[in-house]
Amino acid sequence: MADIPWPSAVKIVDMHIGVASPSRGQFGAINKYARFSATLTEVWSGQVALAAVSEDNKRALELFLARLQGRLNTFNLPIPAAHWAGANTGGSLLTETVVGANSIDLSGGGGARAGDIITVTSGSDVQTLECLNTSVRPRVAPRLRFAFPVGATFAAAASIPVRLAADEAGRVETVLQHGVCTLSVVEAV
Repeated sequence: MADIPWPSAVKIVDMHIGVASPSRGQFGAINKYARFSATLTEVWSGQVALAAVSEDNKRALELFLARLQGRLNTFNLPIPAAHWAGANTGGSLLTETVVGANSIDLSGGGGARAGDIITVTSGSDVQTLECLNTSVRPRVAPRLRFAFPVGATFAAAASIPVRLAADEAGRVETVLQHGVCTLSVVEAV
């Protein structure tokens, strides 16, 4: 698995991305079977429409899609500035967190606004979160996958690590013809 760099020639035309919550369960016809998800499976997911405006850009997009090798490799999806232009510039956590928590203490940096997207980092533990309310202790999604210690840093997020949600067979041919494609992505966890 490799982290493929985002091609600067490729433009994001449209993006619908958010946090998908876990299902409480899914029942089949006449309740003959049930399938339940894990409890901490909240992840970023959505669709991104990409466009190449010239032949060179089209080749860059084709190469990018080929290097992803379906769901094998990951990439950092840039977050549009509208999601962090007014976001807190950063700081550090004043209280430790626990795995599964849905709120964090950002008073070490002045708090957050609803809709801010931040990245919390401590060593190799990194998670991108959306603040769901305006507060110094906002509720966040997805739930925390790491126990962040006091002093873990947070900052406005510039990207989300993702991979393709499905093997996108035929995408290169579509790009060759039209220079536009829509990808389904899911957070790389």
